[in-house]
Amino acid sequence: MNDNNGLPPVMDPDTVQVRLLKEKCDTCIFRPGNLMHLQPGRREQMCAEAIAEDGWITCHATLPYGQHPEADPAVCRGFWDVHRNDSFFTRFAQHTGRVLEVAQPGKGQA
Repeated sequence: MNDNNGLPPVMDPDTVQVRLLKEKCDTCIFRPGNLMHLQPGRREQMCAEAIAEDGWITCHATLPYGQHPEADPAVCRGFWDVHRNDSFFTRFAQHTGRVLEVAQPGKGQA
């Protein structure tokens, strides 16, 4: 079932804006220290796959099976800061002004 009108899950169906975290979440894979305990090379693999698909990485704090299942999916701020010019999707969003910065789930309002 697609409940987002055919849009990527990180896009708000009402505004057609890409939800992007205002800042890195507390355990962002782009923070120092491997806070998510990823296997060596996993972050680089995830980035390469996202870029190859002209896509993005969704912040794990906004995934429906995470600590905040009520949160709307949003692009990982760490991915955006490093790779926003590397995929069509992120380039399109920024060049068309379709970016909506949102707060980390559990950290306040957007």
